[in-house]
Amino acid sequence: MLAAGMTPGPGNIQALYWMSWSYWNNVGMDNTYENLMIRMKNSSLSTFNGMDFESNLETVMDKHTETFTPSVTYQWYKFPFETPFKWDGSSSIVVDCSLDRDGSYMGNLWTYWQFDYTGTGRNNLYHDNTPYGQGVENQPVANYAPLNYRSCVMFDVCTGEAGTWDANTVPFATLPGTIPVNYTLSHPKTFTATITINFYLPGGPLKHSESFTVPINGNTVSGTYNATISSLLPGFYRVEIVFNMLDACNVLSDFPVNKSIMILSPGQIPCEVWPGDANNDGIVNYGDRKDLNKYMHDANLSPLWLQGPSRYRADAATNPLTYYTWEAQAGVPWNDPNTPSMGCYMDTDGNGTVNAFDMFAIKTNWMRIHGASPKGDVNAFDTRTFDMSQNYPNPFNPFTSIKYNLPEKSTVNLIVTDMLGRTVATLVNGIQETGARTAIFDASALSSGSYIATVTMTGIQSGLSFSKTIKMTLNK
Repeated sequence: MLAAGMTPGPGNIQALYWMSWSYWNNVGMDNTYENLMIRMKNSSLSTFNGMDFESNLETVMDKHTETFTPSVTYQWYKFPFETPFKWDGSSSIVVDCSLDRDGSYMGNLWTYWQFDYTGTGRNNLYHDNTPYGQGVENQPVANYAPLNYRSCVMFDVCTGEAGTWDANTVPFATLPGTIPVNYTLSHPKTFTATITINFYLPGGPLKHSESFTVPINGNTVSGTYNATISSLLPGFYRVEIVFNMLDACNVLSDFPVNKSIMILSPGQIPCEVWPGDANNDGIVNYGDRKDLNKYMHDANLSPLWLQGPSRYRADAATNPLTYYTWEAQAGVPWNDPNTPSMGCYMDTDGNGTVNAFDMFAIKTNWMRIHGASPKGDVNAFDTRTFDMSQNYPNPFNPFTSIKYNLPEKSTVNLIVTDMLGRTVATLVNGIQETGARTAIFDASALSSGSYIATVTMTGIQSGLSFSKTIKMTLNK
């Protein structure tokens, strides 16, 4: 639906009100709505013609179940938003609702459900002021109800200043003890905020909760609170940090921030997984692909090798790629036969199973490095993966050799350019078999100076690519 002409603005829309009356029972509509989702966006359009409905919608209520009793008189039902919607003060507003009813998915309703129920589809809605806030009215009303009511939906629009809040904690901790929760919050008003820290099992019950207060005096406050974990058992937890503070309507409201943490037993060393670094050597390269294949081969379908504790990240429900994000991710050590428990590293996608799908994380984070440097001599020629060595001799006159390695059958392009980027020689251009190879560069026809050798290699089977450049000096 489009809500147009709302005043004053800009402002924060905190809630939506829907009208209920006896007509709903007369047409057999129930009063339970499951997976109710509301999405909104500002729009410059005044009608639905040409509207791009699906782009840039902001979710303000995400899959709630709401139950209420229709009344024989006019009655408003309030649906508070999880996240305030920021109205720019001049645009129309597109509101997209979707829900389940009686176990069947109703799809996306660009109006309210009673409008969709009568088969009217999308409607152009107009502004109507109400005592409860900003409302909208459908045209014509007579099509949707036997009663002559004026407004079916209203918004809570607050023009006060909203605060800001955020929190984070460590990815893992060891029993017994505490974990630091770093927080920051600000608000232009003076009041006392309450911060509550809840520990939930992933998808499960609340296991521990504690709160503390923070006085706000129109300023920004940052600090660290040490939450007790002694009563928790080892495992993954969803940490919900709830800020109870004034919203844009100057009403104390809860604003949650979700994080994840792994609690370990005393003496247990966590896996610090970098998605794609299957052999935990500090770099994602062909060696990870090779070692992952060897691990699965040696496992011989044994669940002790191929199945273990999955990782958990608090944003997994909304971010399907969170387990591929290139950052340290806490993992519970696996009880596989390898030492030190390589299963948690081989499970690059964090789902608790080692299989060919873990190659995706390798491709996603190909050639990325973590830590100060990869383990071992980074300048050494590596015959386990794609690589190219520095030419020898260097400086040279007029011949020099360049060694490169192919861990699988690959397309290879090896060229030499001068310092202006002009190609002076193409040493290799085609498909070559696995193995270490040497290319000879003859610079007899060239003048003294610096030259650049660039190799690009792509595996035929894996699709993995590698590129490297070296600087060579010709000294005649």
